[in-house]
Amino acid sequence: MPSFPILIGTIVAVGLALTVGVACRSQRCASDTPEPLELRSVLQGTNSGVQEQRLVVARDAEEWGTLWSEHARLDVPGTAAPEIDFDKEMAIAVFLGARPTGGHAVTIESVERGPTGLVVHALATAPAADTMTTQALTSPMHAVAVPRCTGEVMLDLRESN
Repeated sequence: MPSFPILIGTIVAVGLALTVGVACRSQRCASDTPEPLELRSVLQGTNSGVQEQRLVVARDAEEWGTLWSEHARLDVPGTAAPEIDFDKEMAIAVFLGARPTGGHAVTIESVERGPTGLVVHALATAPAADTMTTQALTSPMHAVAVPRCTGEVMLDLRESN
């Protein structure tokens, strides 16, 4: 039978291991110096059901499912959401909202840690005035997966044509 100090030491060691595991799973988004994060593009397109411009962060499967339901409402019923490992990642999506013609797009170029949280750098493009485009409503969007963290997420959206 283990002695009392060994038993207490084992309990403390297990508790520390669990604490470190939880802390690593979801670290703070903020950093004193800008630090780019690795990102993985999960979906990009021009036909989203989200009709207003916005930034959305999904940190768990329930939030992702809710967002997917709104986004994919114009798709074939039963279209599955892209896989995201919410134990390690979170999803960030930028929606431009409804646009009057084709030729519009948005691209998340980078995500970095900043002093108050994550900064999502995205580029919105529009067709030049003299460009022929499809005469149909579009709703551009881009979603990426980044390492999971807690804290504020801000959008830096640049526009270009």
